Amino acid sequence: MLGSIMILGMAIGALFGGMVMKIGRRKVMIATCFLGMLGALLTFRLNFEQMLVGKFVYGLAVGIHNCIAPRYIEETIP
Repeated sequence: MLGSIMILGMAIGALFGGMVMKIGRRKVMIATCFLGMLGALLTFRLNFEQMLVGKFVYGLAVGIHNCIAPRYIEETIP
């Protein structure tokens, strides 16, 4: 369950990655880094439910970041 909840978060993050790209790629990349850190910190808790939420939040951040980072690199590198 702990492994699959992160995959679910990545799939949902990938679905919403295109929508949040309108805010600005750089801003969203910075926000997903902080969101990923929050999710990683939540996984250090010994409560199982908080670990699940932490893994989901981390997966969400990774899914969004994986959609936005390639486009950002494509636009910035000549």
